[in-house]
Amino acid sequence: MNDPSDQDIGWGTILRINAQFAFGALIFFYGWLCWQGVSVKWWGLWIIAMICLVGGAIQIIQAAVEAFKLILRLRRWKKYQKMGVKPRADHMAQDSDFEDGGPAS
Repeated sequence: MNDPSDQDIGWGTILRINAQFAFGALIFFYGWLCWQGVSVKWWGLWIIAMICLVGGAIQIIQAAVEAFKLILRLRRWKKYQKMGVKPRADHMAQDSDFEDGGPAS
């Protein structure tokens, strides 16, 4: 299993989550603006407003879920690291170990 705490999360992941959140907020805001102009004469704005409001809300929820998953993954790995000591390499067998019947303890 790869150690996610040693890996750099990277600017790409952070920027992707932030861009998804900003794009969702922008779409939601545009839907809210369209909703302000809804009337019998401008009935088409109702369709655009609802699509934008629902789409923006979905984008924001997806960004929050992705950020939450990232945080949980890093916390889970930190918890596993606290459970035990760091792994150490075993003694590498030498020819003399095989001849003598094992390492001297």
